[in-house]
Amino acid sequence: ELLHALWDYLNERNKFLILTLDEIDYYLRRTGEDIVYELTRLTDAITNVPQRINFMFIARDHSFMRDMSQETLSRFRPQERLEFPPYLEDQLLDILKERVKEAFRENAVSDEIITFIARNTARYGNGDARYALLLLLSAGFAADRDEQSIVLPEHVREAQEKTDPKIRDEDVTMLTDDEKLVLLALARHLKREKEAIFLSLEDVESSYRVVCEEYDVEPVGRVMLHALVKQLKAAGLITLNEKSEPGLNGVKAEVLEKFLVDLLKRQEFYA
Repeated sequence: ELLHALWDYLNERNKFLILTLDEIDYYLRRTGEDIVYELTRLTDAITNVPQRINFMFIARDHSFMRDMSQETLSRFRPQERLEFPPYLEDQLLDILKERVKEAFRENAVSDEIITFIARNTARYGNGDARYALLLLLSAGFAADRDEQSIVLPEHVREAQEKTDPKIRDEDVTMLTDDEKLVLLALARHLKREKEAIFLSLEDVESSYRVVCEEYDVEPVGRVMLHALVKQLKAAGLITLNEKSEPGLNGVKAEVLEKFLVDLLKRQEFYA
């Protein structure tokens, strides 16, 4: 009845309406397809008059149509489909900067943090702006919880760990001892350098030698150390920036450090 009343209103005033339904795939999963059926049935039921209502449905992908009944699908035949590519890192930067201006105090989120979130989203979040905004929101909540005046890299890593964890326990357990020690060195340094997102290879080497001394292990040479960093990157356990400087992705440095320390103790690496 409401739809027919809307149609009559538009017809009497010679108006047209484009009705846009965002996240139609999510809506259909939650409430069923009745709304789509009724909307499309309305335009079929009224003939020989201008089509006063046209629809625009927005979804993450068109796979949701596979779950529609044949009856609804026979009416739901989009005349035009537009597929938008994932957001690029630069586009995500612009979106995040605007949201930071609206939602955070001035200087609470640095450009480095915004870039960190945009890069992670472009590489690991399929360029999904909603994913980027969720990371930003979760990182902000973590900063509030810790009574910090700024959002730190560790808050972003925590947000990603909760939203879309990238590292599984077994991934770390299966590493060689040398790889575990390099990863521990990286985690410890990032835990200590709270505002650091990436570390120079010199810093990694310095921390690695301290860890080796702590565990009474002979450190590998610089060339081998760099090779181990690349192996950790290939395993998806760390990320590298454009300077090939390593950083953590998807796990808090503090959490990873504790896990590695406990793991090495079980392996009889007694510090």
